[in-house]
Amino acid sequence: MKSSYHALRADGAKICAANTIKEAASALKFSTPKLYEEINSGRIESYRVGRRRYISERALSKYIEDREREQGPSTLPMNQPNSNRDRAAKTLVTVR
Repeated sequence: MKSSYHALRADGAKICAANTIKEAASALKFSTPKLYEEINSGRIESYRVGRRRYISERALSKYIEDREREQGPSTLPMNQPNSNRDRAAKTLVTVR
């Protein structure tokens, strides 16, 4: 039995309005303890319904946007020599 709450968009598509801890951890590619760490630090907002804890789609989006803003632009310059990106590009070019 699925424990998430779902809503429908105007076009009829189902969207997940609230994620369980397990679903949110999976969506963020986090372990459950890492997700709880982020919740306890206040970086991810969550709420309780009875004994269950949920994280809204809005809270997940806000968390991702905050982390992107916090880290700024990509830290790997396009012209950095010996980067993994350059090695992968050279491999693609030389392999036939």
